[in-house]
Amino acid sequence: MISLTARYSHFTKQVLETIRKETFGQDIGQNSWTTVEEYDRFISWLDLRPEHHVLEVASGSGGPARYLANSVSCRVTGIDANEAGVATATLSVASSNQADRITFEVADANSPLPFDDNSFDAILCIDSMNHFPDRLKVFQEWRRVLRPGRRAVFTDPVVITGQ
Repeated sequence: MISLTARYSHFTKQVLETIRKETFGQDIGQNSWTTVEEYDRFISWLDLRPEHHVLEVASGSGGPARYLANSVSCRVTGIDANEAGVATATLSVASSNQADRITFEVADANSPLPFDDNSFDAILCIDSMNHFPDRLKVFQEWRRVLRPGRRAVFTDPVVITGQ
């Protein structure tokens, strides 16, 4: 099994880009089995506008955060517990025109988040819920950092709905 550090350090290699493009149809650097069409649907559920600030939990290499910021012109803060993922994501933004709208931080979603109450207009967490053993605690923390009346969207890669 490949370690997470090695996985993210090779994320931009051409062979992996080719595999993602062939698998998903469009490569936005996703770490999950989610297609761009599904990301677009999730983004629409968040009812975002350019002035909004989104927290992406388990942001990995940062591709979906860049896609989100580009699609809506909003600000995105991505968090991930894996330092190599955050380093890869930060590097990818540094050389883009999105550096003023996207930041990445090392943070474990299983712990209290390093943000003030009511900091975000939306939370997006794709295919990572299976890594959070105490989901109630995670949801309570999301509620704390999410502005009242705003939305969180998450998926779980190990739940099959049959639809």
